[in-house]
Amino acid sequence: MIKGVAVNALGVIPKLLRPLYLILFSRALGIEKYGLYILVTVFVEVFAKFTIMGTNGGILHLMSFLKDRKQEKFIPTVIHLSAIGVFIFGLLIASLLYFFAPWVAHSVFDKPEITDELRYFVWILPVISTAYVYAGALRDTMNMKYEVLNQSFLEPLIILIFGLIFIHFFGVMGLAFAYILAHTTTTTIMCAVTKKIYGPFVWAKEVIFFPWKKFLRDSFYYFGMRGLNLLKHQMDVFIVGRFFTLKDVAIYSAALEISAAIKRLRFVLEPILMPVVQSIEKAGISSQETKRYLSSILRYLSYPCLLVIGFLMIKSKFVLSFFGPNFTQGVDLVVILVLAQYFFSVFGILEAVLYMYGKTHVAFLHNIYLLVLNVCLLIVLIPQYGLMGAALSTLIAVFVVGWLNVYKHYTIKGYIPFVSFFARHVTIFSVLMAILFVFRKTFLQNEISSWITAGFFVATFGGYILHELKHSLSFSDVRKVAS
Repeated sequence: MIKGVAVNALGVIPKLLRPLYLILFSRALGIEKYGLYILVTVFVEVFAKFTIMGTNGGILHLMSFLKDRKQEKFIPTVIHLSAIGVFIFGLLIASLLYFFAPWVAHSVFDKPEITDELRYFVWILPVISTAYVYAGALRDTMNMKYEVLNQSFLEPLIILIFGLIFIHFFGVMGLAFAYILAHTTTTTIMCAVTKKIYGPFVWAKEVIFFPWKKFLRDSFYYFGMRGLNLLKHQMDVFIVGRFFTLKDVAIYSAALEISAAIKRLRFVLEPILMPVVQSIEKAGISSQETKRYLSSILRYLSYPCLLVIGFLMIKSKFVLSFFGPNFTQGVDLVVILVLAQYFFSVFGILEAVLYMYGKTHVAFLHNIYLLVLNVCLLIVLIPQYGLMGAALSTLIAVFVVGWLNVYKHYTIKGYIPFVSFFARHVTIFSVLMAILFVFRKTFLQNEISSWITAGFFVATFGGYILHELKHSLSFSDVRKVAS
């Protein structure tokens, strides 16, 4: 369990390169060009989700199927065959998007000026899709270092270095070259590692009779579990790009990127929950004890999230200023989006628990609800409230589907893991933030006061968390369950 957390933490730390290169790119390009860059990359990332269609998860199930039937010798064949299929499909989609780029730019986004950049960025699709297939196959080794080093470190590092170089010669198009170079490099490396571990591609006629329908079905479910969740966050920018200017796209995406710090905390701590849930299911622990353990782990996730949220809410203007002076208009967006990410992280983690209970189809449907509800709210609220409407639609959708996860957990297990002592620290956080905001707005309204307020919040709420940890279920108790 601890190893899973450590590996995920090491994977998230290099991902700090992403906000770093986004900040540097925003400074180098200016707010309008940065908005253009964000819009075309989000468009390509949305299509990448549909190009991959969960095959990075489906390949794991197919490999397990072959192992169960003592047919390991066919594993390299199905891995490379899947990768080749996804690459060809990605190439086909990229070709279609290249020819339809003028129509997409004019009719979808009402921004003809993005046509040329869009035509360059679409060629990322084949290589990024293939990389995810190999990454999925390598997860079977239970050694995450390959994925961490390639996709979380090497890839953003290449984008950062070559992106800054190419910007000076080619502008936004230079970033397309940097992305293609980065994804091609990591895909080549992961292909070589896969070949070294599993062996080269060797055609065998037996693979024709493998359960490819089951592979596609498993891939589709995995797409529902992971792909739709990530797609929802990209659809925000996609729809904002349709209704607003490139400057607004830049501001909203910067606020969204800052709020993503909360989501990364979830991905670090999520491995704690999985072994505990599995062990509880096997051990047959009573409902009350199960409720106690699960609620404690959700609190361990909630504590650091609220600390980060409080700081970002107080110092959102300061954090946004890293992107550039014009980005500070997104202060209110950050406040709403970090709250949305909190509900996604704490309530949304029960979606993963549903998966562990074997309720894959339920988690899949909840992700569809989240995506559809968010898109509908975006269309309704954006015309009335502008960018604030986009942020509010995210908050409402995540909150509603989050509580739907809670309700479904209740119908399955007969209890709600958010008991009174969980709600207590959320209430204290809310009251403390309200007092600090009233105090700051009434008496102090300068930069020094905001730092004093942020420091006071961290010290006060951090002290409360330490006190709670001393008098509640210890982390070692949770570890005992998982072991």
